[in-house]
Order: sequence, then structure tokens, then C-alpha cells
Amino acid sequence: MNYVNTDAIGEIVNDFKLLSEEMKEKFQEIENNCTTIKEKLEEVQQFEGTGVKEPYSTTEETNTKNTFCLHTYQEKRHINVTEWKFNQSELKSLITNQETFEEKISDLNNLNEVLIESISMIESQLRGTDSEITYNGNYKDFLDNLKKTSYWQELEKNYQTSRNLKNKEEIYQKFRTKNGKKDYVDYALDELGTKFFNSTYSSKYATWYSKKYQGQGASPSDDWCAEFVSYIMDKSNNASIVAPYLATSTGAAAVSSSGKNTLWHTSEEVNNNTYQPQRGDIFYNYKGHAQHTGIVIGSDKNYIYTIEGNTANNKGKYYVKDGTSNNKGGYVNIRVRPKSYVEGGYYSPECYINEELKKNSTNIQVSSDTMNTKLAIDEKYQQLKEVGGHEQKSTMG
Repeated sequence: MNYVNTDAIGEIVNDFKLLSEEMKEKFQEIENNCTTIKEKLEEVQQFEGTGVKEPYSTTEETNTKNTFCLHTYQEKRHINVTEWKFNQSELKSLITNQETFEEKISDLNNLNEVLIESISMIESQLRGTDSEITYNGNYKDFLDNLKKTSYWQELEKNYQTSRNLKNKEEIYQKFRTKNGKKDYVDYALDELGTKFFNSTYSSKYATWYSKKYQGQGASPSDDWCAEFVSYIMDKSNNASIVAPYLATSTGAAAVSSSGKNTLWHTSEEVNNNTYQPQRGDIFYNYKGHAQHTGIVIGSDKNYIYTIEGNTANNKGKYYVKDGTSNNKGGYVNIRVRPKSYVEGGYYSPECYINEELKKNSTNIQVSSDTMNTKLAIDEKYQQLKEVGGHEQKSTMG
């Protein structure tokens, strides 16, 4: 497997960084000089002619000269103060441009990381298939070859499905941060509509996990609800707070025994209404039946609203690979579930969360059409199960 050659992008980023550092030094020098000038001008502003010695005050001619000199000095002082205000404004503008410039450098770094991850992930998913391709250093050749694969066709269809779903999904629109800093719930919501790849029998999240955490037994074809949550926490820089996990029960054991018991809430607490699930809670369903996990968007009196990986789409469809007994939920989707669904518990990570949306998340209200659509998913599942499409609920959410 060839790895991405990022020398060109890296050199550009480094050049921008050096230029940015030079600009910072110059700005600092200018700002220091302006500060000194400002201090001197403030001293001048305090001068109103007091303390001026007038040795020739007995003659009218001398008094006239002194008055003329004082007025002239005050006029010069006024001009200098005006110039200072102008320079100060220009400096602020330069500093603002500098900050924007630094943001662009950050964008380049992020683009670099995305390219590395995307190409590497595509190579992994296509390895061993009839359409296997590798990156040889020429990005155009790589894309040309990729566009000839069935995997690319799935990618395009998946992108369109995801975009259309976000545009019309009521819960996404209401609980996605519109302005300000994204929280990890936003990261999860932005994955809405992503699905299992039929052509490679793998998911984006399981592929990522198996590459990043080699040796843990992960595979691109895993059931991937836990790997979805792990991916979200990693990409939102929260992997140190909620460690990656492959099994729901393992993840629950880690957070429930973390010593922060006030952040762990049992399903019994939720069912007897002593705790109300809120934005950012991670649910762990690991007792009695299907092991499943996901991220809570909010709740109301009877239901929890979640964003989950490896679950059904809005038509109640679960992906099942032809000729196998493996069942895959196959989609990232927003679900509405009875509170009794979770048999395990909820964890409230100490991560940044949108406080306004969190406050509004314990009394979610959506249209009846949305509720009917979401609640009908499990009914569709039962219908499919009856005709033999799904024999093991333990493998999907």
C-alpha cells in the first residue's frame, strides 16, 4: 500500500507558518512603538499651559508671542493625536488580517489530514477487491481510477442521500448548532445518512477503527455502533475523555467505573424519572438483549432522541448482505426510542457542549409527522424479521 505523499502541502503550510511568524514579529514591533507614542501623547494631552514660565510677562508683545506659541503647540498636539488614532485603526486591521491568515493555515493543516485519512481509508476498503487501486503520488490518476469503481458510485449516492436528509430532517435542523463552536453532538449529526458499503462489506467507522487501533481485533466489516461513537469522540478531540471501545459493555464498564459516579446514570434512574437524558449523553444498551450504543440529542417525557451508527434508515431498512447470516443496521440515523429501550445506562462526558441546546434538549418537541416516521422504524423491523430477513437482533441497532 502506498501512503499519501504530502510533501508539497507540508512545504506550503511551513512557508505560511514562517511568513506568519515574521508578520507577528513586525506587528509586535509596531504595536510596541505605537504604545510608546501613545504614552507620550497622553502626557502632552495633559499639558494645558500650566507651569509655563513667562519671564517677559510684563510686555504685551511677549504675552502675544507666548499665546501664539502655546496655540501652535496645541494645534500640533491635536494633529498628532489624530494621526495616532488613524495608525491604531490601521494596526487593528493588520492584526485582524493576521488572525484570518492563521485560520487559513489551520484550514490547510486540516485539509492535509483529511486527504491522508480519506485516501488511506479508500485504499483499505478496496484492498482485496476486484477494483483494488492504490495511490501512486498522482492525485488525478488516483481519482480517475477510483471513479471507475462501484465503490465510487456508492460514495456519490451516499453523499447525495446524506445531504438531502440533512436538508429535510427536522431534528437535525433544530439541534445542529447554527452559530458558534461545534460540539461532539454536531460532529455526530453531520454524519447523518452515512451508510454501510455494500461493495466492500465495510463501514467508514470500522475501517477507521481497525487502522488506528491495530491489534484490538477490529475489522472493517464489524458491527459498528461503538466504532461510530469512538470515531466521533476522536474527531472532536475527546478521545481522552471517552476512550475508544469495540463492545458496548466494555465501553459502559470503563465510564461507569471512572470514579465520576455523578456522570453515570443507570437506566433505572431514567425509567423512574429521577434522571432526564440530555444532549451529549452516551447511552449503553448491554443488558438482556441487543448490545447497542449511541449519542443522545435529547428527550421528552416518554422518549429519548438519539444519533446512532449501524441502525435502520427512515424506511425501516436494515442492510443484509446476500448469502450471509450477518445482519447490519447499516446507517447513521436519528432515532426516537422509548426510554425503556436502554437497559444499561447513560454517561455524561465532561466535554464542551452547546449549553443553550443542552438546556432545550430535555423537553424536545417535534411534529407528529417526524414522530410517526421515527416510531415506525421498529415496526418495519418486526415485519422484516417475520419474513426471515433478520434472525439475530443482537447484531444491529
